[in-house]
Amino acid sequence: MRLVAYALTAAVLLLFAGTANAATLFDPALRFRMLPTEHFTIYFHKGEERLAGRLAVIAEETWRILERPLGVMPPRRTQVVLADQTELANGYATPLPFDTIVIYTVSPSGSEFVFGDWLRLAFTHEFTHIVHLDRSEGWARVVRSVFGRTPFAFPNIFLPTWQIEGLATYEESAITGDGRLHAGDFRAIVGEAARLHELEPLDRVNGGLTDWPGGGAAYAYGLGFHEYLVERFGAERLAVLAGATARRLPYTASRAFQRVYGQSLGSLWRQYEGSLGGGAAASPPETNVNVTRVTRQGFSVSGPRFDRFTCQGCPPEILYSASNPDGFPALYRVALDGSAPRRVTTRYLGSTTASGRGVVYFDQMEVRRNGGVYSDLYALSRADGRVRQLTSEARLLHPDLSPDGETLVCVQNRPGQRDLVLVRLKPDTTEALKPHTTEALKPDATGNAARRKPRPADAIRTLISEPDTQFDLPKWSPDGRTVAVERHRSGAMPEIVLVDVATKSLRVIAADAGTRFVMPAWRPDGGAIVAAVAPGEATFNDATIVTGDLRAYLPAFAPHHVAAVRVAGGASAGDSTVGRTFLLGGTSAGGGVVDFGSRAFSLLRGFANNTFAGSHVALVNAEYRWPVARPQRGAGTWPIFVHSIHGALFTDAGHAWTRTFRADAIKTSAGAQLSADIIAGYFAPFTATVGAAWGHDGSGVTAGRVTAYFRIGKAF
Repeated sequence: MRLVAYALTAAVLLLFAGTANAATLFDPALRFRMLPTEHFTIYFHKGEERLAGRLAVIAEETWRILERPLGVMPPRRTQVVLADQTELANGYATPLPFDTIVIYTVSPSGSEFVFGDWLRLAFTHEFTHIVHLDRSEGWARVVRSVFGRTPFAFPNIFLPTWQIEGLATYEESAITGDGRLHAGDFRAIVGEAARLHELEPLDRVNGGLTDWPGGGAAYAYGLGFHEYLVERFGAERLAVLAGATARRLPYTASRAFQRVYGQSLGSLWRQYEGSLGGGAAASPPETNVNVTRVTRQGFSVSGPRFDRFTCQGCPPEILYSASNPDGFPALYRVALDGSAPRRVTTRYLGSTTASGRGVVYFDQMEVRRNGGVYSDLYALSRADGRVRQLTSEARLLHPDLSPDGETLVCVQNRPGQRDLVLVRLKPDTTEALKPHTTEALKPDATGNAARRKPRPADAIRTLISEPDTQFDLPKWSPDGRTVAVERHRSGAMPEIVLVDVATKSLRVIAADAGTRFVMPAWRPDGGAIVAAVAPGEATFNDATIVTGDLRAYLPAFAPHHVAAVRVAGGASAGDSTVGRTFLLGGTSAGGGVVDFGSRAFSLLRGFANNTFAGSHVALVNAEYRWPVARPQRGAGTWPIFVHSIHGALFTDAGHAWTRTFRADAIKTSAGAQLSADIIAGYFAPFTATVGAAWGHDGSGVTAGRVTAYFRIGKAF
């Protein structure tokens, strides 16, 4: 997601380029707004309000969590830009000239990554870069204090690409539990190379590789090497290594491995290669005698579809896309008679084709206003080979043609989601789909969506739209009544659903909490659907999480006075990539006594939310509660009823740690609060609380102070 060269180039642009040139980093049609948080300034444009609000929470949580694995407090302020200006799921980060993250908000398809929340995964990866690269130790700290944020004061930006990207790719999985560490298809890049005894040597994954796997080598091998280091030496050494390389002169950081691990980088790399297995001879893959290889272009070959309308008596033909270093990406045709593939037309990063009798429809991307990269639909005439653009900045992908040849089903990108839509290719005979009742949206010169009367070819109707949900790779049923499509909701695995085109009703046919169901296709008779399946148990590692929560409510010195005591704790052991990081600090309402979540034992008043984190946590909360008044009154027929008011004095003590428990590092707090038990809407009870607390950190990392707070819900 981030290359050193890109970071340095971006830094030079931001430092020395004029305002007009720098602005081309983003589509000038976008109008940005700003959302500040404690440690971040988030820039977002119209339509991204939900995403920005969600990212604000994710960013602050990640800020707290990343302090432990990288052994340093993250930067106090980072600029984050959310830009919905491309169909390519990506992002980048740079510490120069100031800490900046850019995330393109479109999500990848469910077949590309293992993720429940793409925004969290992408941000975790990029913010790992910021914490890792914005570090200057020893001589570099002196240079930075004298000359400011000059590139040479940031030694870690001069590390090999595999080391920078490998660490971030590892942490994206270790922190979120998702990501490429758990994606069997991504791990196969190295796994297949090991099986064939064709592992890439260290010098070829440093950066700049064109041969397969190209730029992906730095991520795949870097991830595998960091996983090997963690399994053998422990995750804590990664933080030590990051500090050691931050004090080395540029391009000399490899010697830090000897200091941290007691062995040279070359020796460790050879041992990593040896750990990947493989016998004296490469074991051939299982083959099927009925499988015939039809292309040998290498690199990326995608979207194969049988052409339904080849000439009579001609052998079957397949349309597909290919991208490699030998030429511009293109759409190809290959016959199944052994003849060589034939180039049909150029095609920039499209996915699938929809074959009609006289026209082949496909999607591809175009650069707009020197900043945006948007996908549109195109039609290739079989008669003369000319290509005609059907839509403009409609952001349509994955077209499939209905059996009657009159309607395309596609997906359409929007900020934070991808909708399922229909595109009419001919004038409608039904009122619901007449062109004059269906308007396409196209940004005008001010960046706002301007309505225009569309041509019949780009009359777009939304079939299904769900917030925070991505639809992908729709397929018409043979009878043209139903669409099978991949649906990926935020926080869940991809599933296959059927959509009735007439009623818009939706039915889930393949879903499981730990399994990816992707790329649906119909059996020719329409009686069944096949899909690619990746079982969760085939890729996820094991960890053990133990929690305990004991609570007692005892009568005190007067009627209705209560002494409430809670003793709780948790521990996570096993694979660090899927274990639990417990958070401590804040005034959040407590959950149930059975809770394995990261915030199960976070109630430590007097500190900001999630100030401390570790794989172990211990907590004691004690309160003396007494009634103040019991008004049991409302206001006429207003749906609000104040039942009772009560006060409490409290004290909290807790500690979160990973390696060693230190009694002198225990955090304590004390304070008072006033609460009201309220019934809203005539039936919904809740408790509202205001209070103040003074917190003290025994380790001295956080200064003691008095904080005021407001909370909905009871403490415990």
